[in-house]
Amino acid sequence: MNLLLKRYLGRLLGVGLLLLIAWFAVNYIDQAGFDRGYAAAEKNCQQADIDRLVITLKSAAEQTEVAQAENLRLSSIINQQMANNASTTEELRDALTATAADRAACRFNADIMRQLKQARDRAAKAATGGFTDPVPDSSGTGK
Repeated sequence: MNLLLKRYLGRLLGVGLLLLIAWFAVNYIDQAGFDRGYAAAEKNCQQADIDRLVITLKSAAEQTEVAQAENLRLSSIINQQMANNASTTEELRDALTATAADRAACRFNADIMRQLKQARDRAAKAATGGFTDPVPDSSGTGK
């Protein structure tokens, strides 16, 4: 009986050892597969994040271009207005210088009064029209 027990015990231990090795191999393969799947899913998630960031950056670049174009347009309008203001100021100075003696005597000619009215009207239009409406220049042409 002792011999029979040794023989079966040896085979049983051999089969047990094979089963244990097989179990470790299956677990190793399963873990390796899990790790590869996890890495692939993580890579896909990172790529989706990168794609969203690229879209956001492209949108920001487009918005920057639009803002720069609007800035140039507003600068042009402001420069035009400043030129018109300088011209009007110079005309008023010249007119006031030419009529300083009359004004001191409280005499105003019709041309000066007309120019003052036009300047007042242009200033009122500029104040109510903002930057988008063209402001008439001192010649009254609106350019």
